[in-house]
Amino acid sequence: MTPSYAPAADAVRNGLDGAKAGAAALSQSVGAAARTSQTIGIEWMDFLKQVSAEVAATTEKVVKAGSPAKAIEIQSAFVKTSGELWMARAATFRDLYATLAQDMAKPFTALAGRSATAAAARTPA
Repeated sequence: MTPSYAPAADAVRNGLDGAKAGAAALSQSVGAAARTSQTIGIEWMDFLKQVSAEVAATTEKVVKAGSPAKAIEIQSAFVKTSGELWMARAATFRDLYATLAQDMAKPFTALAGRSATAAAARTPA
């Protein structure tokens, strides 16, 4: 004959196992999010370095321009180059931020999936 506290002990044990699994998933998610955040920071710094170099070069060209028409031509080229540079990086930033969102949401989606499965198991057929 099993003691009357056995079901409660099983529930506590299952709860602790679930808590350990949740903590591990959260820890992995935080680690992945930290790595992705670091990559985002590196990409931003690289982008800003490129933009700064373009601004410095364009400023030098505008200062040396002989006429207002030439200065406007140089500025127009700068705007076009800057737009192209941003569009080249935009896809990278989009992908990195999407990855960051997935990394941060992973433990919650896993928890929601387990909760839905447990609720379906409790629902009588």
